[in-house]
Order: sequence, then C-alpha cells, then structure tokens
Amino acid sequence: MSIKSPDSRIEMYGRELFITLDYLTNKTNEKKVACRTHVCKYAEENYGLKYDTKNEKGNQIDRNRVSDYLSLLYEMSKGYQGKFPFKIKKTKGDKYYIEEKNDLDSKSLIKLLTYIRNDKNISIKEEETFFKVLLKTFTNEIDSEKIRKEVNKQDRNVVKNTFSLDDKIALFYKALNEEKTIYVNHVFYDRTGEKEEIPRCYRVCKIKEYNHKAYAFLLPTSKTFKSKKGEITLFYNYIFDYIGNINIDDRYKSIDLDDYLEDDEPRNLDELFIKTNPQYKEYETIDNFIKSSKAPMWGGNNIRVAFYFNLNLLKYIKPVYENMFNEKLNYKKCSKFERKGLNGQIINIIDENNPTYGVVKSLIINERAFVSFLLTDPHGNGLVNIADMITLVEPNKISKYLESFYKRRYEKYKAINDDYMNIVKERRKKWIKLYF
Repeated sequence: MSIKSPDSRIEMYGRELFITLDYLTNKTNEKKVACRTHVCKYAEENYGLKYDTKNEKGNQIDRNRVSDYLSLLYEMSKGYQGKFPFKIKKTKGDKYYIEEKNDLDSKSLIKLLTYIRNDKNISIKEEETFFKVLLKTFTNEIDSEKIRKEVNKQDRNVVKNTFSLDDKIALFYKALNEEKTIYVNHVFYDRTGEKEEIPRCYRVCKIKEYNHKAYAFLLPTSKTFKSKKGEITLFYNYIFDYIGNINIDDRYKSIDLDDYLEDDEPRNLDELFIKTNPQYKEYETIDNFIKSSKAPMWGGNNIRVAFYFNLNLLKYIKPVYENMFNEKLNYKKCSKFERKGLNGQIINIIDENNPTYGVVKSLIINERAFVSFLLTDPHGNGLVNIADMITLVEPNKISKYLESFYKRRYEKYKAINDDYMNIVKERRKKWIKLYF
C-alpha cells in the first residue's frame, strides 16, 4: 500500500484514527470484536482521554468519529485487498475485528512518521505515542530502528507546540466552565509599519462544534490595548475560529493548564459583546449573533432557503446537517403540501396525516455553508450527495449554481470517458430502487 502525504485532517482527527487503529490491530480477533464504545473506553484507560457516555460535552474522544473510522478502515480493507496492510471483517451486528495483519511498506511508513515528526501541532508526547503504535503495528523490532533513523534524517527541527490539539481544546473548555480569561497573541502593525505581537486578554463565551471541529467564540475584556511603545489603539472585535487556529500566548511554556488562565470579574457576556462590538448591537445576544449565520467562519452572505425531502432519506440528511451546523434540523412532517407564490417559493402544508415528506419551510443560513451541505456525500462512495436527496424550493440562484456545477463536472469527465454520465444514471437508478 502506498500512502499519499497526509493533510490537515491528521491534526483534526489523527488521535481518534490512531487509537482506533491501535485497538483493532492489537485487541481484536474473531472472538473479541470492536465497536465504537470499546474504542472510546480503551482511549480513556490507555491514553488518559476523558470519555463520559452520559455527558458528551467536553469529551476528548468523539464516538461518532470512531464509528466513522471503523467503517472507513473496513471499506479500505475491502477495497484494496492485497495492498492494504490488514484484512478487517465486519459482523452482522456492525462490529469489527482484524482477521489478517501484514507489514506496511517502509517508504509509506517513513513518509507518515516524518509528517508526524514535522507537524508542530502534534506534541512531543503524542509523537512518541503515535510512533510506538505505528511501528508496533506495521513492522518488527529490527526494522523499527532503521525506520526511526531514516525519519531522524528528515527531521526539520520544528518547534513543537506546548499543547496538543486536545489539550488546547481542554484549556478552552476549562476557561469557559470556570469563567476565566485567557491570553491570545495578535500581530499588529504600528503607524510606521513595524510588526508587533501582543497578547490580549479574552473571555471564552461559547464553544460550538461544526463538522466535527471545535470552534470558540471569544470576546476581549476591553475595547483598547497598549503596545510596547505605549500607543493606545481602539480594538473592536471578537474571535470566532477553530480552536486549532487560535494562537495562545505561550510565555510560560508550561504543561499545566491553570498557568494559562486568570480570574475575571463577574460579567454579563451579552453586554460585553455589545460593548466591544457596537456594530452588531441589533443582535442583542451572542446566541442570536451565532445563530444568525449558522456557520460564521465560512464568510459570505446569509440567505433564506426552503426545501423538502422523502422521509425515507431523513436518516442520511439529518446527521449530515446536525454534524455540520451543530444544531437540530427543524422540519415538518406531512403527506401533502402545495407550493405558492410567484415562483412557487412558499410551501404550504395541507395534510399532516400519514406523513411521507419532510418540509423545511424557512431557514436562514450562510450561503457558502449551505452549498457545502448540499454537495456533501453521506455515503462516501461518490454516488449521490445531499442535493440529490432533497428538492430545493428557494432560492433559485442555488439551483442555478448546482446546475452549473453538474455541467462543469460533466464536461470534465466527458473528456475522459464519454460514457461517464450513462454510468452515473445507471448507478442512480440502482440507488433509487435500493431506497424506495
């Protein structure tokens, strides 16, 4: 098996993937099978990660991602027979075990370990854990030493972050729950153009998860800051970003989370929001501001959307929406409805008995985020996406965008294979028969 260079998803999801791999390869067989709960408990006992089955908030391992990885590894094992380093079997109860294990070729293993060594977001402690798991799983003791020497040759002496990503997330949750402040570094340029990095004091107000990534909403505790030259500059802002992107002031180089937190005075956070961001005062509260655009980190404009779908497909549409936007999909069940308005953009429910449809009558959402939702493939097989499962009622410009998207995709693949669209049509016929 040949592995391509890993991308940023290793930083986001690497720990769950490695732990799932560790458990599968070292703890399972035909008599001892794995499910997501087993892997999460194993992570708690052997990796010291917080996992509470009753209260998922603040958990350091996500059972849904573990479930995704079990399925992904199984599909890869099945799809790359003879090339994948192990053979995974799936039971009728959707549990998994390793039936056969082979070594991974040295070049691929060196490439993967080199990436881990040179990624600043993987802490030194995590790096050694990942090395041990991968070397133990895919090679023998003699080859392990040779591989380590090759990786050392490609060491770029990257300065590792004090915190791993999970430690960083734990720090932000601690600041939120204990109502303490945290210092975040900002790069500023003075009037002469000179660059200066200044730590600013923030309160963590909210933590939300979008598409399996933890985002924090932070507010500065004051409207001004002081540079090293003593210059006072107005600073109206907030931070709402992926926690992995937020640059914590690491002046203490400590691994104790408490060293990075400071006590704060009692505050009404909604009042602090308006005080530091008066341009958004019409929203009144932080919750209203976040909810207004569902996923503000996408940028772009908000739009009103309406759509409906067959209830048979709810089990695919609902989890994709809720994982991406971290809120429930609000829809109405009905058996009959009509489209009104000049362009049929209004849905009027007529009969709710014996429902067969799910209707989303009105939803304000970020335009780019909604298009990303529509183009998500819930099965991961390239066969269909969410846009194939729903009928979009409003706005018309999204329908035109999708039409253009499919046309571009058709032209792209037509140059490669004239039969591409015929293959897609046949696949979709089979898919429709399967679910209807």
